[in-house]
This record gives sequence, structure tokens and C-alpha cells, in this order.
Amino acid sequence: ASRGAQVAMLVAVGVGIVLALVFVAKNLRTRIVLAGALIAPVVFFGGIIALKASPLLKKFPYAFQRMATIYFDKPTARTRLISLQVSWEAFKERPILGWGQENFKAGYSKHFDPEHLTYEQAWFDRAHNKVAEVAVQNGAIGLARYLTIFVLGFLGMVRLLKWQSSVSEQLLAVGVVMLGTAYFVQNLFLFDMPMSYVLFFSSLAFAGFLMSGGQTIRVNKGKEPVSLRWKKIATGRRLLLFAGGILALYTLVWANWIPYKTAELGRERLEAKDPSQALAMYNKAMESGGFPKTEVTRAIMETMMSSKRTGTSEWTNVFMRVSGDAESVLAEEYPNLQLLIMLGKLYNERSFIEPHYFSNAERVLQKAIALSPTRPEAYYELGVTHLQRGEGVKGLLFFRDALALNKMNSRAHWVLGLALASQKHAEEGLSELETALAAGYDWDNSIDINNLTTVYTSMNLNDRLARFYEQVVARHPTNAQYRAILATTYAKIGAPVKAKEQVLKAVQLDKRYEQNAAQF
Repeated sequence: ASRGAQVAMLVAVGVGIVLALVFVAKNLRTRIVLAGALIAPVVFFGGIIALKASPLLKKFPYAFQRMATIYFDKPTARTRLISLQVSWEAFKERPILGWGQENFKAGYSKHFDPEHLTYEQAWFDRAHNKVAEVAVQNGAIGLARYLTIFVLGFLGMVRLLKWQSSVSEQLLAVGVVMLGTAYFVQNLFLFDMPMSYVLFFSSLAFAGFLMSGGQTIRVNKGKEPVSLRWKKIATGRRLLLFAGGILALYTLVWANWIPYKTAELGRERLEAKDPSQALAMYNKAMESGGFPKTEVTRAIMETMMSSKRTGTSEWTNVFMRVSGDAESVLAEEYPNLQLLIMLGKLYNERSFIEPHYFSNAERVLQKAIALSPTRPEAYYELGVTHLQRGEGVKGLLFFRDALALNKMNSRAHWVLGLALASQKHAEEGLSELETALAAGYDWDNSIDINNLTTVYTSMNLNDRLARFYEQVVARHPTNAQYRAILATTYAKIGAPVKAKEQVLKAVQLDKRYEQNAAQF
């Protein structure tokens, strides 16, 4: 995002200089200076790029250091280019009216390119390009109307530059164009947010004021009673003002206060430890009427799964309510791919105590695959469904299908490796896991660390386990548990000095490991 803003700033400066050169400069000397200044952004950017490998760059502000990393082959740049291609495919399917407001992710999911996962595992619910997002959501008609805002604004400012004789007024118009240019270019790399909308429409209002000739409405300061001025306002205008005030108040309550209360109640539910209390808070959140209800349901599903509550009988009522609400949302709204996959995972976890939920998991996950055939996450979870049913061969096929979508996807290798290891295919599973590591898989979370530890330990691969935990400890130097595991592993491979060093550091971090130290 910051690099997009930097590019936008350079482009805006260039556009401003050109406009000043054409419309503002009155003599040859000024034009020569401006012409020279026109190459300044290019020289500046080129100089930063040239210094990218130099220690001198570290003395510059961090923003300049970020600018030196602008490359099309960076993972974040590659995923944005892939997103543009996916957006184009989604646009071609519905070119006139688009997929509907806030439905970018529906078109994106259907045409998802698995190559995205070579560079990044994150889900995109926005195009990271405002023009592409408008095209997908609103089609050619909406895109034309959106671009017209900028075209008319630019032409209006050019017209103002032509007929204004005041240099200060001309420079003001140039500044407005520069702001509009920076905003437009920045949005080629990002998306709008509420605050950017406020600034955008405020700027449009100011541009409209300038294009109208800058006529101000002079208020009679105190010479006429307020009551008299109010009487002079026509009845129709009074009604319009009143209706506008009511609408503004309603919008404030509907779009701000109610959603805030829904989110607040949802957060309180996440903190609840008692099932009955959690259900009561969840019911209040859902009954509040705010539009973040889907997000509250999704967040609570995530919390239940991460805390392992889904597979417990105490949380049955909460599970029934949350899963039912998720099914209702999916039935009433355009299918939400993430919610479908999450619901399938929820059903899988519940199946440990109620096996009949396997069929529910299979149903929603098959629907997710139909919705986005090239997205591997549903294949992973459907593979889990069949493995938990005892259908090992069929389950592994889904993991292999996920990998076949993109063999450069490190996560696909990782989950296939774990699945193979769980089905007693230890050597093949280990090969897939190490392929994932070689491809740069981000294992830095407690679940993946524990999973790889289990595989290495079951195969008695203590040398590899030691090398792995050296990396883990390097990333988490204050974690006593990881240092204790590394100490135990060093002892197993015959490195007592290293083992003693690690266990003493574990004791320094946590006195509970003093008993472990006595063993070394």
C-alpha cells in the first residue's frame, strides 16, 4: 500500500508540472525550469532503485527504502497481477451489470487462479485495484460512470486553467488535479475504505465549487434574526431539510451505531467461557440487527474450532445455533466460499462425537468445490472428511487433487505430507513435507510445529528434528518449551554440551524446567 502511494505521488507531481508548464508558466525561463523539474521524479525514483543494494539507503527514511523494493517479480506484485487477470475473467462472464455491489469475491472465487498460492496464501476479497473491482462488481455500465467522475473533473479543471487569469487560482486548480491523480493512481494498487471515501467526496465537492466559478453564499451576519431568515425559506425547502436530517440520523444509527453494538456483543461472546453465557451473548448479537452478523457468526466458528469446543457435548447448543445460522446465511445470500469451507470444517470437528455430521461436511464442501473448482482449501477439508470416516484411499485422492491444481503451492505439499503420514505412508509423507519446506512453506505456528515434530519423532529422525528446532528457537528465543525440546533432541543425537546449554536457557526463562535440567 505504501509503495502504491509513493508511485501515485510521483505520477501526481509529474502531471502537476505538465499542467503548470502548459497553462501557468508565462515566460521562457519559468518553462525551462519546469521542463527540468519534469524529469526530477524520474531521476529521484531511478536514484532510489540504484541504491537498493547500497548501505547508504539505510540512512534514508523508511519510505524511501520501501520504494527501492518496487518490482513486478515480488510476491505481492505477482499476486496483484494475477488478481487483475482473474478480475478480467470474472468481468467477461458478466460484462454489462457485473456481479453486484460487494460481490467481487464471488466472481473472484469462481475464476480463482491457483498460481496465486505460489506467492501468497491470503484470501483476496478485494481486487487491490479499484478500477478492476468496479468493473467486476458493476460491469461496464458502472465502470463507465465511475471513470466519468475523473474525466469530467479533469476537463473541468483544465477549463478553469484556461479562463482563470489569476496565477494563484490556476495553481489551486493544478493542486486539485494532482490530488485526483494521486488518488486514482493509488487506487490502482489498493481499494477504498470509509475514510478515503470521505476525503474523495469532499474533494469532489471542492472541485465542483471551483468549476462553478467559486461563487460564495454570503451570510447576513447577525443583522437579521434567525427566526426571520427561517421564515424566508420556502416550505418545500424546509421539508427537504427536515427529511434530509431524518435520513442522516437514520443512516448514522443503521450504518454506525447498530453495527457497532453487533460487533461489541460478538466480541463479548468470544470472551465467554461458559456455554450458556456464550449462547446468550451470541443471541443478543444476532438480534441486534446490525449487518456484521455474518462476520460475528464466522468469528465465533473460528473461536470454537481453535479452542476445540466444537467436539465437546457442553457446547452442543452453541454449535447447533451457530451452524444453523451459517446454513441460513448461505441459503439467503450469494454463497460465501470462506463460510462454506469453515462450516465444512466445523462439521468435521463435530463428527468426532456425532458421526452423522460427516454427510453435512461432505455436502457443504462439495458445494464449495462447485463454486470454486480451482481453490484447494475445500479439497483439503473434504480429504479430512474421508480420512476421519476411515476412507483413507479416497481421502488422499482429494489431497492429491488439491496439489494437482498447482504443484508450486507449498501448503498443498504440506497438507498432503501430513495426510500421508497419518495413513502410514511415512516416507512419501516426509518427502512431501520437506518439499514444502524447500518451497518456503511458512510453518511458524504451534500447530505446524507440533505436526512436524510428531512426524520426525515417529520416524526417529532426531538429526532433522534438531535442525528444525534450531530454526524454531531462532524465531522464538524466549520460548522455554522449544528450548527444552531442542535440549532433549541434542541429548538423543549425542550433543550433551549443546543440550546442557539449551536446558539452562529454558530454566532461565521458566523455572518449571529445573527438573529437566537435572537430567542433563
